[in-house]
Amino acid sequence: ISELAKHSYQFFTNNFAGSLVRRVNRLARSFEILADQILYSYLPVVVTFPIIITVLFRRHWLLGTVFLVWLIIFIAAQYGITAWKQKYNIALAAKDSETTGVLSDSITNITTVKSFAGEQTEYSLFYAVSEQLRKLQLQAWGIDEIINTVQGLLFICVEIGLIYATVV
Repeated sequence: ISELAKHSYQFFTNNFAGSLVRRVNRLARSFEILADQILYSYLPVVVTFPIIITVLFRRHWLLGTVFLVWLIIFIAAQYGITAWKQKYNIALAAKDSETTGVLSDSITNITTVKSFAGEQTEYSLFYAVSEQLRKLQLQAWGIDEIINTVQGLLFICVEIGLIYATVV
């Protein structure tokens, strides 16, 4: 909060209070998510894949080669997809913050809204922002499903490749 308070007055007038709260909460939560990803996703892979590759190479050089090539393709594809999808994640996070900000400001200013019969304006604003958020969420969900499908196909390919290498 000390860094947030250092911003100018204009910064606070140009940003929704709820949006700022959402951003601060998301930043704090992102460190927890990152630590969980490293501990539960990446660390097991870093430990098990070298062991798998070693065992496959000791069994037969072709098995190790097929798996190693697949692993390199998989990592390169994941990196490229993640870099490409980042723009959608940023847009989704920004729209989510904006939606939270619109709702928070509407609730905070409810006396003004009621006093000047602004319910319809507030409803229209919130509906428009929520609809944009829904569309971005649907788009991100669709992209995630395509990514999961491609990952599944890569796993099937390596399994077929390993079976083929074993038989030949």
